[in-house]
Amino acid sequence: MATITPILWTAKRDGEGRSPIYIRIQVNRQRALVSLGEKALDNEWDENRGRLKGSSDRVSIVNTIISDRVAALEREAARRKLERQPITARGLKESVSNERGAKADFFTHADLYIRHLEQQGKVYTARRYRNVTKHLRTFCGGPLSLDDITSAFLRSYKSHRIAKRGNKETTVVSHLKAIRAIFNRARNDGAVRPGHNPFADFRVGDPSGKIVRLTLDDIERIKTVVLRQDSGVSRARDYLLFSIYCAGIRFKDLCLMRWDHVVSAGDGRLRLDYTMSKTQRNKSILLAGPAQAILEKYGDPKSSSGFIFPLLVGYDLSDENRLMSAIQSRNALINKDLRRLKETAGIRISFSYYASRHSYADIARRAGESIYDISHALGHSSIKQTENYLDRFDSPALDGHIDRLWGG
Repeated sequence: MATITPILWTAKRDGEGRSPIYIRIQVNRQRALVSLGEKALDNEWDENRGRLKGSSDRVSIVNTIISDRVAALEREAARRKLERQPITARGLKESVSNERGAKADFFTHADLYIRHLEQQGKVYTARRYRNVTKHLRTFCGGPLSLDDITSAFLRSYKSHRIAKRGNKETTVVSHLKAIRAIFNRARNDGAVRPGHNPFADFRVGDPSGKIVRLTLDDIERIKTVVLRQDSGVSRARDYLLFSIYCAGIRFKDLCLMRWDHVVSAGDGRLRLDYTMSKTQRNKSILLAGPAQAILEKYGDPKSSSGFIFPLLVGYDLSDENRLMSAIQSRNALINKDLRRLKETAGIRISFSYYASRHSYADIARRAGESIYDISHALGHSSIKQTENYLDRFDSPALDGHIDRLWGG
């Protein structure tokens, strides 16, 4: 019977005190070692578990590699036993002897990184990266070496997505950013040869599509248009306006908003106090009169419980994957209702729920609010992030500035 054990081989400790991690295969008295290409300090290694200690990103990745390699060897040993084939230490090692190729394969690192994201609860990002790698696999038709990812390869993939698949620039940029994130993770893991960086002379760029935001006139039209009460379009209007009044609530946060997030602000007024799911930062927003009026249509802040808005009613929310599927499904339905609202209210531009964040930011900027206040209200991690966000709104403002200075 084969014994498969991860070990830290301290006999080969390097000058920095790091020892290589191996998988030791023992069959009867035969032994073989499978290198993982990873090293660790003595105090980083848990000998009983055969894993690294801790919970950092690197630890999670290395431990996943160890688990995957052990599982692959155990499966091979079980297969050989079932088929009555000879089981030897050398034979098992040779079954995974493509370890160097696997380590240098983009899709191997993509799968590991996606699994790591899922373990960290970043289900939406994991799902997006998995979708990108699926399309990239179809494009490649086989394995993809990290060395084969060059600026020419990236340009070819970009052209393919636009010309052959009919993708918009925004979609292609999203694909390329995912590929870059996975490549950078592989580089941090030491799998990319030194000096190889295809993104150094390939500009991923930002989506060039126009940012959609509603004007105050648009918002007034949306507020006053007559809609059938309790219709899907009427509720979609409530969600959109509530988000604008509350400084651009992300759709996932709106879905998960609960009545216990509504707290007293004194003087009979209320505020929202919740943790943003994307950044895990706290956000506390005073509820303006129009926002409070919308809230009161869905319950009494003093006595209601559970979710504020009936967005997830009837969905299976038993785990994070099902929750994300429910939120994405509802987002699509709400955006469909907002397209109907656009036609009914006579709005000239098409918009989705996400336009609520852009609309709040643009209206606040035009009203002369400080960038610090806008940044804090949006929940950005830095002023620089808000500056980049607002820069894409600035052409009309700059035109007005030049006009005021020099005339038409």
